[in-house]
Amino acid sequence: MNILFITHNSKRAGAPKVLLLFLQWLKKHTKHHITVVDMAAGSLQNDFKAVANKYIVLSECKPKANVFSKVFKKQKKAEDQLISTLSKTSYHLVYANTVKTIPYGVLFKQRLSIPKLFVHIHELPVTIKLLLPDISKYIHEINKVIAVSKLVKQGLVYEYKVTSEKIEVIYEFSNVTLNTNTILDKPDGDKLRKPQFRVGASGYVDWRKGADVFLQVARCFFKQYPEADVDFVWVGKVPKPERLILETDSLKMNLQDKVRFVGEQANPYPYFNSFDVFLMPSREDPFPLVCIELGQLGKPIICFKGAVGTAEILQGGGGVVVPYLDVEAMASAVANYKDQPELCATDGEEAKALFKRFTVENQVPKLLEALNAMLD
Repeated sequence: MNILFITHNSKRAGAPKVLLLFLQWLKKHTKHHITVVDMAAGSLQNDFKAVANKYIVLSECKPKANVFSKVFKKQKKAEDQLISTLSKTSYHLVYANTVKTIPYGVLFKQRLSIPKLFVHIHELPVTIKLLLPDISKYIHEINKVIAVSKLVKQGLVYEYKVTSEKIEVIYEFSNVTLNTNTILDKPDGDKLRKPQFRVGASGYVDWRKGADVFLQVARCFFKQYPEADVDFVWVGKVPKPERLILETDSLKMNLQDKVRFVGEQANPYPYFNSFDVFLMPSREDPFPLVCIELGQLGKPIICFKGAVGTAEILQGGGGVVVPYLDVEAMASAVANYKDQPELCATDGEEAKALFKRFTVENQVPKLLEALNAMLD
């Protein structure tokens, strides 16, 4: 089977990592011919190159003032060249990974006469409105949707009237077990003494991930426990403007010695393993890989109701779901875990049991089954 995959980028982030894990499994276990179109090259670019039979990065044409017509012609020429390159292979299916890739998925389906368009949606309604506000005009071209959580499916059905029958929920997956040999290492560059209790969070810092909310939770916690031997650590890339804002806020809140943003880590697992509890202060997060990884490491998870798909799993234990943006409730949940080590340990073991199924070996065959069903 010849499959044309589209990734919106190849950064070290959730959706690209899931696609890469899927492709690595396909290459090992099937004879499918894999073409990857990468809309924006990132740190995982070489990994995608290694797994693909053909790998193409979309050339970006950056408009300049008063030359729109020239830019349009250049973009059209680049598009035609891309179609010409892809037309040398006869594809059975287009796999569009994230809503941002849908317009290209439809374009390739139409111009290359590809029978099926398969879309893997990792986004919730506000993000969809920001990334693809006109998504409704593409819905009729989509043959199958994989939603990464029930929360995502709910948004697609009620916000965009996608028929429920077209959507299948397959939860995300991770390969954290591949990193167990380095999990127990001391975090790189972390020369500070680990406190009695550490509260962790992780993700690329933007409006969606709630780093500002993380600070508010810390403020509420230390208001209640001013002398507590506790620190709050955020792992993940922080763009310069956001770092300036967060560090300024932290200073004004007198949290500069208690909250740290340690940046992106090539191996984040030593930091993850140093956490006693994991906060997910996101405003929108469909089914974050980091929660799978922290759950598999046995860390209790605290998140907001109606914001994070992980809450669907935490109904069975392993953490706490608090009202949306209720930072006081989230801080109280942290305090409960700090004050009750037995509860923290018990919920950590429950999290490990609940999240252990979200592995490549368990979840990828479900994706392949969904693909094969479309072509039968």
